[in-house]
Amino acid sequence: MFPEEKIMVTRLDYVILHRGDGEKHDYSGQLAACELIYKLSGITRVHFAGETFIEQTGDIRFLPRTEKREEYYVEPLEKGDSLYFRFDYDGQMPRGALMFRPRAFDPYRVLFEKLYSVWIMKERGYYQRALSLVYAIIALIQQEQSESYLSSGQRMILSRSMDYMRAHAFEPGFDYEALAAAGGASYSYYKRLFGRYYGLPPSKYLANLRLRRACEILESGRMSVEETARSVGYDDAAYFCRVFKREMGEPPAAWSRRRRA
Repeated sequence: MFPEEKIMVTRLDYVILHRGDGEKHDYSGQLAACELIYKLSGITRVHFAGETFIEQTGDIRFLPRTEKREEYYVEPLEKGDSLYFRFDYDGQMPRGALMFRPRAFDPYRVLFEKLYSVWIMKERGYYQRALSLVYAIIALIQQEQSESYLSSGQRMILSRSMDYMRAHAFEPGFDYEALAAAGGASYSYYKRLFGRYYGLPPSKYLANLRLRRACEILESGRMSVEETARSVGYDDAAYFCRVFKREMGEPPAAWSRRRRA
């Protein structure tokens, strides 16, 4: 998220506690500064610059400063709140939105809440104290990400295996042993390596891929729920419906009707 060790924050515009109202919001436009957002509660589907992802409680989202208008909207799947700040810095900046899931949520929550408190109180010297908290958040992210460093050999294992996952993700009976073998590793080692790098097990990563594809199909109205389930690798449509409802908050048929309406 912040690849360079030395980062100079050039400005901090504001810190906001956003109370979710359960409605979809469109923020499309040109972002004049970066944003770092901590998800206090709830589940949100975020679409930014052609990418769509799901964020949950404890996730941290980075949005870059943009040079042109970008499509950007958020849709709550489970009503919740967020804390975020808008800022700018000197240094290499990611081109797209990034998601980061901390191993432990509390340290980040404490820093974000303290930052918000300092900002709204506006006591003498508040801006400098707020900046110090911003740096503390960035430092914590950098520290955690550095601990997830992988060697070139480990990255090669993941790269080879991801080619296999992309080719077979939507086939029923996905073979996790074959996934690890494609990278040249045993599954027990591969699972640890995958979790260290991606922050979740291969099975959850695959489920997210299938869910994203299912949403695209259902939104288009091209297939029935049963056909959608089969197309993304679920032989059991009832099980697919349970998984979909757990992740998206409503059954696929209802979700599809609402989206297309």
